[in-house]
Amino acid sequence: MWFLYRLNGGKVEGATVNSDGFGNIDSRFYGVCTDPLTPDGKDLAIPKIYVSASNTVRNATPDEIANFLVAEEADAILLARYQAESYAEEHPVTRKVMRALVQIMVNEINFLRSGIRQLHPSQAANFPDRTLEQAKTAMLNIISGGTVD
Repeated sequence: MWFLYRLNGGKVEGATVNSDGFGNIDSRFYGVCTDPLTPDGKDLAIPKIYVSASNTVRNATPDEIANFLVAEEADAILLARYQAESYAEEHPVTRKVMRALVQIMVNEINFLRSGIRQLHPSQAANFPDRTLEQAKTAMLNIISGGTVD
């Protein structure tokens, strides 16, 4: 028997007797265990937890059940980050809109920087123009760093 569980928190999400039952999972968030010990039975009506150290699927305690929600919320935040990064990098329409917005911002920033260079020529080296690639990298760093969660 195979059990699908969340990597964050160990909550068992499903079980199958077919080895192909969980073929298309997001391995960043889920794992599959095969034939673990099941001291409390295999009925999933009661929330179960997978304990990898002992390869056991057992009934979850009330504290573990409470932590499942916290883990799911943390995973939801990570998933939103991954999707935002993916849309910014790969989705053609979103990528075009993002590039246009970033280009506008880069143009405005560079205009302001040129004004600073003119007002303070001795500080010109501290205010070089920014590139679209620098702005893109900064945006992806902000997304992956969780600044805009």
